[in-house]
Amino acid sequence: YRNMNKRPQPELSVIVPVYNTETFITTCLDSILSQKGVNMEVIIVNDGSTDNSADILKRYAKQDSRIRYECQKNQGLSVARNTGLRSAVGKYVLFVDSDDWLLPDSLHYYLSIAHRGDVDVVVGKVKIYYDNGAVGIWSYSENLHNEHPIMTGAEYLNSVVRSRRFAPMVYTYFCRRSMLEQSELFFEPGLIHEDELWTPHMLLHAKSVTFGSMPHYAYRRRSSCSITSSTSQATRLQSLMNIVRIMSETYCAMQPTSPAYPFFIMDIRAIYRTCAQIALRNTDSERKAFEDMTRSLTHHIKNDKIINAMWREYGSILKSMAINTEKG
Repeated sequence: YRNMNKRPQPELSVIVPVYNTETFITTCLDSILSQKGVNMEVIIVNDGSTDNSADILKRYAKQDSRIRYECQKNQGLSVARNTGLRSAVGKYVLFVDSDDWLLPDSLHYYLSIAHRGDVDVVVGKVKIYYDNGAVGIWSYSENLHNEHPIMTGAEYLNSVVRSRRFAPMVYTYFCRRSMLEQSELFFEPGLIHEDELWTPHMLLHAKSVTFGSMPHYAYRRRSSCSITSSTSQATRLQSLMNIVRIMSETYCAMQPTSPAYPFFIMDIRAIYRTCAQIALRNTDSERKAFEDMTRSLTHHIKNDKIINAMWREYGSILKSMAINTEKG
């Protein structure tokens, strides 16, 4: 993290990793720069784009002094976000994907909530824009906000077990930068679905979490460019299994009395189930590779609760596949 002893601290650092999004980046940056009443810096990290993104970004950086432009060779989203984090000096941090955009006047609203409660994290709401024109919304349980205006991050994770409404997407959260710095909360390089790992660990370190009631973020759901369509299933499987391993290590080190304890076993099961579904849709050799990864993982973890949960999920999927085959 960069020392900020020569310039006044902004309220917010908006970190925008960019890789080949020339079609969308102007909409993204315009939505950030048009926000009113916010003292912010905008850190753009060009992750080795090969399209016209770099020219667009340099032009914006020349026109607006709030923008800091950084360029690096292509190393993936996690490393680009880490580059932005190490450069950031704002009191709070918000990540924005370069093909999405912010909703009008949302930053001032959320920073007011953050400052008023002096909290580590503010949970936002996300609008989802689909290719077919439909619009959805992701939101936490309203009852959660009404009953507990401020809670710890571990308590928030516990509440997810009941509500089943958890968003791992990092752009959902406004985070106090000093918390991220002190806890060394960086993204794991090389992972796909890295939010699934980073967000629970970030919330574990949050001593105070509160909520906003208006959507702040517009997520562009592009089916043709989704990570599941542009990444090999074998790569996805390996990445998700790595996340299961790290989450399992955290779970094993956690006190059973922690409010977050039930969340981690629930989340491990959910991610592992996704792994099993990926493996079972593919070839026999990939299924065998997945079973070998599972055996290796359970040997490494040596936790009966996790091991039993994994094999139960796998058996459940095998059973459902057999039933569907019989019906077919």
